[in-house]
Amino acid sequence: MAENQGMNPGQPVAYELVDNVINAWVKRHAFTLFDEFGGLPRRFVYLSGDEGECCQISIDPPVFGEIALYAFGVETRDDEEMEMRWQVPLTDLERALEDAVTAVKHWWLR
Repeated sequence: MAENQGMNPGQPVAYELVDNVINAWVKRHAFTLFDEFGGLPRRFVYLSGDEGECCQISIDPPVFGEIALYAFGVETRDDEEMEMRWQVPLTDLERALEDAVTAVKHWWLR
């Protein structure tokens, strides 16, 4: 991979570096992937719990060989706050995505 991965001024967002990992994860979990927000490239999914909870896992574009992802509550029990963040090397993206799903499911069980 190129040394200067990620966003550069005037360059498109570099999701193509990780889309294969994201798409495999989406397929494995039967998620619906949203790939833009506000006309800009984005990657995020929603997870729904048994009690009506809704959480989003959002993936930032990669920057310099690293990637950040977030899990946060959209609709939660009693309006509880839930937000988690991971920043990992691109090589750890698959594990981080699975960790995010596990973290959301564990949070729902509290």
